[in-house]
Amino acid sequence: RLHDNEVGQFFCRCLQIKTILVLTQLLAWAHTNNDYVNHVYCFDPRQITDKTYKCDFVKCDKYRLKFLIETIENLNISLVSHGSGLLTYRDTPENVFKQLIQQYKDKFEISIGFHQEVTQEETDVEKAIRQLARDNNVHVKEFWTTTLYHPDDLPYNNPKAFPDVFTQFRVALEKQSVRVRSLTHIPDKFKPSPDDDNIITSIPSLADYGYSNVTVHSSSVFPFTGGESSGLAHLHSYIWEKNLAKSYKQTRNSLTGCENSTKFSPWLANGSLSPRKIFVELKKYENEQSAVDAGYWIIFELLWRDFFKFTSLKYGTRLFYGRGLRSNPYDWKHDLQQFEAWR
Repeated sequence: RLHDNEVGQFFCRCLQIKTILVLTQLLAWAHTNNDYVNHVYCFDPRQITDKTYKCDFVKCDKYRLKFLIETIENLNISLVSHGSGLLTYRDTPENVFKQLIQQYKDKFEISIGFHQEVTQEETDVEKAIRQLARDNNVHVKEFWTTTLYHPDDLPYNNPKAFPDVFTQFRVALEKQSVRVRSLTHIPDKFKPSPDDDNIITSIPSLADYGYSNVTVHSSSVFPFTGGESSGLAHLHSYIWEKNLAKSYKQTRNSLTGCENSTKFSPWLANGSLSPRKIFVELKKYENEQSAVDAGYWIIFELLWRDFFKFTSLKYGTRLFYGRGLRSNPYDWKHDLQQFEAWR
């Protein structure tokens, strides 16, 4: 996304560098005080064509992949409208950035910026990028942009002190009057790629991954397309045009209909929507419509989302252990016949 992008804010004001290679993880980066900028997105095969550790599920099946491709297409359009563009690769970030560093290191001072994640597959990539940067004397700057509250603002000294119970987390924020940080604004015009940049890439299609005729069912409760533009349009429609925030608590658990719950999750998950943007719009709606606490329960759910992010930060891979966070033994069933019947 381009809205509420803290990374671009930091680079344009703090780093006086020549070239920035940007690992976006579905996020746009904006800069103003640098000579050149490359925006990069990797369709990592480990996250798309590889299968799950158990049960042999494809990690990114056709509908999720469709949403992802639409997201990246929209991101590229947005970057082009700001005088920039997006480089896309069907390869791992480690391989891509190794090639880009080799191409630019004798010409420019290079920095790589990326958004931090908390679970192992993503943090393994981050570790590899850091090592690659150290080996090539490249500066790395990391940013936290995925949650409503920033971890540095929480009333805890370190992640290990984070509570295991959601209510304790919520009450602590309320008692300490922790504030949601303001939205970050981007410049109107982005810096170009290097003058001698002859790199030409293309965004893959569903056909490139062996899919064809991927259409959304007419009865789908999620008839939306991927991308920041569609996410912002849906946010505006849900809050301002249809006034659905006020009835969210009463309808949120319904399994049918595309308006009973917010449907913000897919855009939040891949970074197309900022949780802070949702928060700001809800507060603006409450003020302008004199609708006190109309957005409370949606913000409440965003807080639950934060809770699990910070729990992941605290426990790491233990979050996915079969015996749970407390390491209690469980007698899991492994009846493949029943599983296939469910599947």
